[in-house]
Amino acid sequence: MESTQYIWEGKNLYTEDRQFEQKMREAAARIPFYSRDWTNRFESDPGMTILENLIILLMLLDRQMEEVPEAIQKKLLELLDIRKQEGKSAKVYLLPKTRIEGRKIPAHQKFHTGRLCFETLQEEILMPGKLMKIFQEQNGKFIELEELSPGNPLSAKLFGKNPQKGDALCLLFDFLPSDFPKPLYLYATVKSRFPRNPPDGAVDLEFAKARWSYSTRAGFQEMTSEDSTGVFLRSGEIKLRLGREAPERISIGSDSGYIIRCELTSAQYDISPEAVAIDGPLLEVYEMDSKALSYTARVGEKLNIPPILGEEVYTWIYEKDADGYHLCKTRDIEKEQKVVCIQKELMPYRDLGLLYGYDQEEFDVGMLGRLLPESLELMAVQKHGIQQAERAAFFRLGREDPKEDNPLVFQYNEEKGSIQIVDPGDYTGWRLLISACAIYHGKEGNILAHNTFTCTGDGMQEAYENPNPGTGGKNPEGFTELKQMLLRLLKTPEAAVTAEDYEVLVRQVPNLCIHKVHAYAGKKEREVEIAVKPYSEDERPALSKYYRQCIERYLEERRLIYTSFRIQSPAYIPVDVWMIVFVKMQYHNCSEQIERLLRQELDYINGTGDFGARIELVKLLKKIEDLPCVEYVRDFCLNGEREDLIIPDHGLACAGTIKLEVKSNEIV
Repeated sequence: MESTQYIWEGKNLYTEDRQFEQKMREAAARIPFYSRDWTNRFESDPGMTILENLIILLMLLDRQMEEVPEAIQKKLLELLDIRKQEGKSAKVYLLPKTRIEGRKIPAHQKFHTGRLCFETLQEEILMPGKLMKIFQEQNGKFIELEELSPGNPLSAKLFGKNPQKGDALCLLFDFLPSDFPKPLYLYATVKSRFPRNPPDGAVDLEFAKARWSYSTRAGFQEMTSEDSTGVFLRSGEIKLRLGREAPERISIGSDSGYIIRCELTSAQYDISPEAVAIDGPLLEVYEMDSKALSYTARVGEKLNIPPILGEEVYTWIYEKDADGYHLCKTRDIEKEQKVVCIQKELMPYRDLGLLYGYDQEEFDVGMLGRLLPESLELMAVQKHGIQQAERAAFFRLGREDPKEDNPLVFQYNEEKGSIQIVDPGDYTGWRLLISACAIYHGKEGNILAHNTFTCTGDGMQEAYENPNPGTGGKNPEGFTELKQMLLRLLKTPEAAVTAEDYEVLVRQVPNLCIHKVHAYAGKKEREVEIAVKPYSEDERPALSKYYRQCIERYLEERRLIYTSFRIQSPAYIPVDVWMIVFVKMQYHNCSEQIERLLRQELDYINGTGDFGARIELVKLLKKIEDLPCVEYVRDFCLNGEREDLIIPDHGLACAGTIKLEVKSNEIV
């Protein structure tokens, strides 16, 4: 990169970099937003000299930043709370292809599809029962949503066109078990007709609240629920738990079964929820392939080793005494025991080497592939005594044993593929081995829907399908991603200063569907007016009270102290058109073509036109005359005037009355 040279001669500063002039123009343009009294912006003004020096300092820092070592840059980014995110394994929900009721599935059971492997994180039970039909309940009447029947994925309004408090959705199952210890997983695939901003973890707006319940002899019993969809605002999982009351079979028309009911306790939807499918009960699995596992059995517990790693597995059993774990050969419920299972393919790589104990000691594990951080466990092994018996200690990543006085602490660097020892504890001179780990593929785990999964083990082979795509898989972020994050942060306004800042902030209010925004100077001093049009199913949507409150709450924390703002609902300005146009004789339906073009060009509600736009008569005439059927336009008026039409700042144009006098031109 060509270096920039700054030459000082007295008080004059010269620069060969055009960026300096550009940054000065941008800075000077922002002065009125901070001070109305600063009107002298000539080079002789001392304030401008200070501003020039600050910009030069900023540019010098930018160039020096590129020469700072990567490690120091990471520390500087951490000061801005920009930290690299670890990778995450994708989550998928599975549905058995054949009826399997009440089957227990052990933790880390493998499900294969193509070259990817998915596993359960804990012991699961396949909930018996099948979702048969879905009904909409309004005022005591039940309407079957045939669009959501199995194998018929069409969109359906879950609570009707205008959801109200008390409306409900009923899911009919052929069976629900009593005292089921595990949660019931459902997945709703919602149709997104309009783009909706993602939710914010800090403030998640609520367009509706719902009460989930199931049918019992004493009526509907409330269920505990965890709904990631925001009551069907977006696609996601719904986790439900049955209560103590036994489910009771009831009838809906000619159908009978067990009902799970979702009743709206409040509803102020901006867009009525529309779904393509609701699937369940489902099995939750994560994209990972365990190469080594360790199990612990407390005193009095039986040590079970599920055969989930395949046939070629090496197994070691350790029992705990006062001075740690010791290798043994028998299972004993009188002592705490730990078993380590290692696949044959991992054996050449599990021994990391001798722990020397020097600062920041590293061990390379990149040859194993991308390791899932939370799956990683290390064991330190020492030979001691006359018979050289093996003594071991176990350590999880980011998890310390409170009983351990001086534990071994380590970190895993995904970017480098290495394990770094932060504190060797009392284990200097011990051998370090991997006792548990799993590999994963990050974003690759976000697979498409309707893949076939095979589950093998215990002499059985079962087939499953994922009715929904995989979600949540992420690759670990490196230094390049951190710098990109910094650039996004610098370009994203945190405070509303300029009109553009207000527009950007309004467009990103969590959970809202914002279509068009225009900020402009208000009538009062230091007041900004903001016209906002939401996406809506209405032809000419107004800004609801709830939308207005959400936007005001979001902007109030980000406005400058001495400024104010006012949210405006859009005004729709009809544009009447009168014109005399001559068309060519060989064309038919010319009036329809001309009117269609006019309505399209004047539709600023759904089109690309923005608030307060100027409708230029010449440009509109040019588009009409460019039609193949048009010879020329003799006369043209917009709202009775033969000149450009200026729309108010909070207004959006729309086609009004169109009167055409179409005449044929006899000259071909």
